Amino acid sequence: MSQQKQKAGTLSSAIDNFIKTTHNYWSGLFHCYEIEDFPRTNNDLEHAFGMLRHHQRRCTGRKVAPSSLVIRGSVKLACAIATKLHSFTASDLAQVDIVTGRTVPKRENCTLRN
Repeated sequence: MSQQKQKAGTLSSAIDNFIKTTHNYWSGLFHCYEIEDFPRTNNDLEHAFGMLRHHQRRCTGRKVAPSSLVIRGSVKLACAIATKLHSFTASDLAQVDIVTGRTVPKRENCTLRN
């Protein structure tokens, strides 16, 4: 890109900025190719969130996702992704300690607004 910069005319300063920015962030730009099953694009990640909202609306019969998605969303998202990757049987679920499964770590600055 830097070799062809002179052909860009008035956009050559934008190319300089692009080269500088990518150089500064280069070490973290392409993790998606180093880690297996890491989303290649933001669309893959957005699909996971959309899938969760869709299933929550379908299960509850509401037009919008329930407010519990704000409080337990991180747990529900992890469960949705895990069930997509692996089918769990009733015996798998029976091995979970119910008391431990119901505890949610407290988070600061987490408020629901109506």
